[in-house]
Amino acid sequence: MDTIARRRFQSLQKIPSEIWQFSLIRLPTWVFDEDTGEPFRPTFGVCLCPQPPEIVMEEPAGPEDDLKSLADRTLSKATGRWGRLPGTIQTSDPETAELLRSHLADAEVRIELAGLPLLDEMAEHLLSTVWDDEDDPRPEALSAPGVTVEQMAAFAGAAARFFAAAPWRHLTAEDLIRIESPEAEPDLRYAVVAGAERGERGLIFFDSPALWEAFSVGDIEAILETGYWSVSFDEEWDLVPGDLVLWERHGLPRSGDLYPVAVRLGEEVERPAAARLAFFEGMLEALAATTEEEMDTGRWEKTVTTHRGALRFTLALPDLLEPPDAIPFREPDDPVETAWDLLEDALDAPGRRRRLLARRALGLDPDCVDAYLILAEMEPDLEARRDLLTQGMAIAERVLGPRTFEEEEGSFWRIPKTRPYMVSRLALAQTLRDLGEVEDAVGHMEAMLRLNPEDGQGVRYPLLVLFLEAERHEEAEALLDRYPDDVSPSWLFSRALLAFREEGDSPAARDLLRTALESHRDIAKYLLDPGLPPLAPPDLVRFPKVDESILYVAYNEDLWEETPGALAWLARRRAAPSRSPHKKPKPKAQAKPRRPKKKKRR
Repeated sequence: MDTIARRRFQSLQKIPSEIWQFSLIRLPTWVFDEDTGEPFRPTFGVCLCPQPPEIVMEEPAGPEDDLKSLADRTLSKATGRWGRLPGTIQTSDPETAELLRSHLADAEVRIELAGLPLLDEMAEHLLSTVWDDEDDPRPEALSAPGVTVEQMAAFAGAAARFFAAAPWRHLTAEDLIRIESPEAEPDLRYAVVAGAERGERGLIFFDSPALWEAFSVGDIEAILETGYWSVSFDEEWDLVPGDLVLWERHGLPRSGDLYPVAVRLGEEVERPAAARLAFFEGMLEALAATTEEEMDTGRWEKTVTTHRGALRFTLALPDLLEPPDAIPFREPDDPVETAWDLLEDALDAPGRRRRLLARRALGLDPDCVDAYLILAEMEPDLEARRDLLTQGMAIAERVLGPRTFEEEEGSFWRIPKTRPYMVSRLALAQTLRDLGEVEDAVGHMEAMLRLNPEDGQGVRYPLLVLFLEAERHEEAEALLDRYPDDVSPSWLFSRALLAFREEGDSPAARDLLRTALESHRDIAKYLLDPGLPPLAPPDLVRFPKVDESILYVAYNEDLWEETPGALAWLARRRAAPSRSPHKKPKPKAQAKPRRPKKKKRR
């Protein structure tokens, strides 16, 4: 507070017997700033003078408004209207109390913590003015039959322990868990752990393997018709306001900034009643306490304590107990050959079974680089994945020997025995990029292009993205010039974007963009409306360019969004007439390069 404001407060008459009530009410919902469109949680300053009853309210100034400034404005507005200061100001929040003490330190006003039921009612009224229940059909957690604050606290604690245990490190969405006991409702007999693919983390429940398969392939109609239960971890702006109030008022456990939410999704939204919520609590506790060794047995038991008493869970992984294609017995005369056989099986095996087979292969052949690749691909923790890939690459380098690097530089990838090394090194570079270690990632990719300048592996594509992300335009241009005959979306659209960054809407930039649009017009549609690409890639034979477009947008969308004016320029140029057919350049006689298809590694 500035000196003028302090003097103003000191000059006011103080009524020692008078008590005001003060609150900074942060609403449990999100609104959008009218000027910037930025979402924020609005906080209102409210001051109540009981005798005679009168209220002063100060609205938030916007997303950047801070509580200290809001408290100052609210106090100034109240004292300006009422022309005095009270002897005591009550507030229910310790942080607000400290703000008031700092504002009124020289005015000798007592600040007191107390319950403020009238202002709590006002908070409910404020929420009703900005939140329309019809916009969100989700009920609150406490609206379900029998659910109490105490049970929600127990559920939240179990969810926090589940999240800390991170079972998605060991199980993927391919690992269907059969819940054999306790006896559950029909729609809770199967479950999967979500999060191994670094998406939303939690549990998803199904009534049958068939619904799980429909979910896996994105059969929305079947999913909505049947519905399914889930426990997810949501950010606060995704919560129903009543749930956010529940957590903030009672201090329920969270996982960092994430809140556990149990809900049934389908044609209607439902929250679990007390018995079902206890089942979810128990399932979370059981998985949090499960070890990898127990998972690998295929069936295990856990007795856990829930808010409604003890539950004994028997969980099974059918693909481990009843694998679709049992591994035939092999004579262990040649462990390396047996390891390769296991690896072939692993490539087609789901989830946990794939990991087990890769580990068995590694046990037979410690130099089996492809086993490290499989284990790394399944590892959701980036640092652990980096360690696995580093080990695999070091083994591949040792197996090749220094002579191969000396004599075959420039021919790597064309030589089959170098491919495990090259695949491992590219995977390591991409993992380093995800960890934010960009310089190391660039170093690996540039070294790979020296070993394999023809780049049949496609290393230049992620390297170009890294250069453009870091605005290393000279290096990006040099890389583009090294492959002048590349007419893939990455090359054509990146040339146009780079020209726009350096020259704006120049004739050269327009020509480059026109060439890109004529070859891959779908990309403009997808960039300008990112919700358009299908959930699954289309048929590669019937729609080859559409699939390339989706790949390009997936890796380059942010580059266009973060380049000022680029999307508006793209929209204008897409609408502009194409050049005349007789001016269209003839295609080169060279075959169009494509990203290599993923093959089984051997």
